[in-house]
Amino acid sequence: MRQKIAIVFPGYDVRVHKDKDPGILFSMLQQDFDVHMICTGEGRAEENCITMSWGDIFEANWMAQYPHDVYILFHPLKQHYAIIQQAKSAGAKTIIKADSDGYQARLTLNPFSPAFAVQKKFSGRPFPFLKYWARMLVINHWAKRRGFFDVDYIIVESSQAYKSFAKALPSIRDKFVMIPNGGFFTSDPQDLLDKKNVICSVGNWKEQIQKNPDLLFKAIPVVLKENPDWSFVIIGAMEENIQLLYNNLSNHMKERVRLLGPVPHSEVLRYMRTSKILLSTSRWESFGLVAVEALGQGCSIVCTPTGMSMQTADGVLGLTTDSWNPQEVANTLFWEINLWEKSLRKPEEIVAVARNYFDWSIIIGKIKKLILC
Repeated sequence: MRQKIAIVFPGYDVRVHKDKDPGILFSMLQQDFDVHMICTGEGRAEENCITMSWGDIFEANWMAQYPHDVYILFHPLKQHYAIIQQAKSAGAKTIIKADSDGYQARLTLNPFSPAFAVQKKFSGRPFPFLKYWARMLVINHWAKRRGFFDVDYIIVESSQAYKSFAKALPSIRDKFVMIPNGGFFTSDPQDLLDKKNVICSVGNWKEQIQKNPDLLFKAIPVVLKENPDWSFVIIGAMEENIQLLYNNLSNHMKERVRLLGPVPHSEVLRYMRTSKILLSTSRWESFGLVAVEALGQGCSIVCTPTGMSMQTADGVLGLTTDSWNPQEVANTLFWEINLWEKSLRKPEEIVAVARNYFDWSIIIGKIKKLILC
């Protein structure tokens, strides 16, 4: 008898994300799992989605009407606690899928958090990013409120997150499992023939502290000056500061930098398909799903030293900078551009190698082992 699996994903709203399929649900259905996704929205979006309000999800009353054997809870949210307790009382297995580095970082960067106050007092710096010793002051309490001590497994997306959590919470070290996020990969070689000398950068630029657009726009003129045949495309929701940074570029450079703002997900993939490099200047990332999507479209990755660096596969699929210095970012891009110009980066090889790491069919196989054990 197949186990019934519920993917509890309150951050997925069928009204907002209708053009972006949840990969984990789609892939589990392909592998013949009996699975439903509990998400937000009005009415039933499709046969395998059960939609309700954010509050109704966390009240957990739906669990009596829709009982499952396994609950996979997206993100380490304290609101999940009632679901975890009710699942335990029913003898069901619970798994948290934690985008952990991002949430840990927010603990230390939020001016209202205890960790921030401790950091500021002892370091004298307003934003000392990801200081390990300060995170440890709050991580135990943070983890308890989110049910880490009560669930069966906690999936983290990067080796960086795994090491951090395992060291911070040694009593539940065995609960942590490192499984990266998955992606879909183009299977048509014709999709990879239209590559241009374009560097794309994708993100929610309203998250200015995390996404670090200042660094991006400091590196852009250095790169464009040395590489006259290359250009940039910047995609995602933007604040006024992005336009101000853009206006500081010379008129000649503005012609080689496109600000697209938010576009449908299908358009994001199309721009990735015609670009050669994805650039991330973030101060932190839990994993960087956008990087997997870019690899799936034949882009290589250049990123700062965050959780996204695992997508570079130690230089096989891209390069990681040593720091957040603008010249360092530019120099790393010079190296990556040189690899493309010497045909040492080939989009079909990028897709083939990345598929072995991040294809959803492989990722679901790893999750299946947790479900069955």
